[in-house]
Amino acid sequence: MFGDHMKGLDLGGIGRICAKRHDIVHRNGKTVQDEPVVLTPVEVREALTTIRAFAADLKVRIYDALNDLSSTAL
Repeated sequence: MFGDHMKGLDLGGIGRICAKRHDIVHRNGKTVQDEPVVLTPVEVREALTTIRAFAADLKVRIYDALNDLSSTAL
């Protein structure tokens, strides 16, 4: 349903955030190399900005797909 609408969706920033989250949640705050995960306030703000932008882009894409689907169903 969303295939064409998701082409070009930038997952790079979100992927890095998810990887760090995985280390924090599932590795008790350590990387695969057993190094502690360090988060700076700047990094947290940048992550929030990245997540907000990704979520907004995703929302637009979903609504566009739904609108296209409903217009073809008529």
